[in-house]
This record gives sequence, structure tokens and C-alpha cells, in this order.
Amino acid sequence: MRSEHGWAGVLALALVACGDATEIKNQAGDVAREAGELGRAVADWAVASKDQFLADWEERKPELQASVDALKVELAAAAAKGQAGAQQALDDLERRWAELRQRSGEAKDVAGEAWDDVREDLARAYDDVKASLAEARARLDEPAPDDGR
Repeated sequence: MRSEHGWAGVLALALVACGDATEIKNQAGDVAREAGELGRAVADWAVASKDQFLADWEERKPELQASVDALKVELAAAAAKGQAGAQQALDDLERRWAELRQRSGEAKDVAGEAWDDVREDLARAYDDVKASLAEARARLDEPAPDDGR
């Protein structure tokens, strides 16, 4: 009799354990499904973030282009008058502007984890152009050699 009850207890525990295992498998499946959904949501957000970043850039680009073009004209005139540093400032501005345009073109073709690096490079290049504009503007405010200021 004892052995019958002993086996019945083991069988009952096994059935409960199987039920728990099935429930655990179901929960694991739910977690995996939710993780997959989260991964897709993150990927969708990354694409939207990239698209928004590039749209913002395209919106800012014409104004920045106009600022660069106007300052290039002023720098060229100052360089022609022999103003110290004007040619260097012009060359620096042109180099940084070309880098920014190149990086923005490359950014459109990048996806995945590489986007984070490209976004940072593009933001840095944008900041470099803004700094170059400020530096060039400061150069233009310096007195010319025969200006007498």
C-alpha cells in the first residue's frame, strides 16, 4: 500500500511539474515575443529618428548655405585686400563645409548601429562649420593693415 501511495505522489508531483514546465515555456514564449516586438519598435524608432535628423538637416541646410556663401564673398574680398588670416579662414570654412556636405550625403545610406556613429560625425561636422563661421566673422572684424582703426 505504501508503495502505491508513494508512486501516486511521485506521479502527482511529475504532473504538477509538467504543468509548471508548460506554463514556464508559455511564459518564456510570451517574453520572447514581447522582446521581438520591442526590438522591432526600437528599430522603427531608430529609422524614424534618422529620418527626423536628416529632415532637420535638410531644413537647416539652405540657411547655413546662405551664411557660408555670404561669408565666403566677404572673406575673399578681405583676402584680396591683404587682411591677415582672411584666406586661411576662407580655406578652413570651405574645407569644413565640404566635409559637412559629404557626411550628410553619406548619412542617407547608413543604417543600423553605424547610424549612431554617422549621426555623431554629422553633428560634429555641423558644429565645426558653425565654429568656422564664427571664427571667420571674428577675422573680418579685425582691422585691415591700412585701415587705421
